[in-house]
Amino acid sequence: MSMPSIFFTAPLFEAKEFRLNHDLPDEDVFQCGGMDSLKISMLRAFLNDVTWDVKMMDDFAKIASQGEEWTWQLPSDLVATLAALDKPQILEAATAWAATEEMDCDPKDILFLVDGMKRITLRSLHTEQPMFLYLSL
Repeated sequence: MSMPSIFFTAPLFEAKEFRLNHDLPDEDVFQCGGMDSLKISMLRAFLNDVTWDVKMMDDFAKIASQGEEWTWQLPSDLVATLAALDKPQILEAATAWAATEEMDCDPKDILFLVDGMKRITLRSLHTEQPMFLYLSL
């Protein structure tokens, strides 16, 4: 069973208190499994056409950590880049991301991830609120 991962948009003060049993509206949330800031940073490297470096992890601000739960704020450039992707770019991103050692899967298996993240980035930009990733073990 994979660890629950939730992408969401909310004011920072709400994001700091976010838990698995949240009450955010569905349009502000995309739930999946197995995502973490490392995997998302690798997608970001591809989207920015740069070589991934461990220092890129520093751009994901950890805003909450309690026991086996963590919440990171996603970098604003990643939010803007994901929001701007069209269908061919989503497929290209999924293909490159799927080929990484951390993902190691068929691109078709993660298209829904890129689509789901894009949906939340658009919501984040529309509401003018940050985007976050919550992870629970």
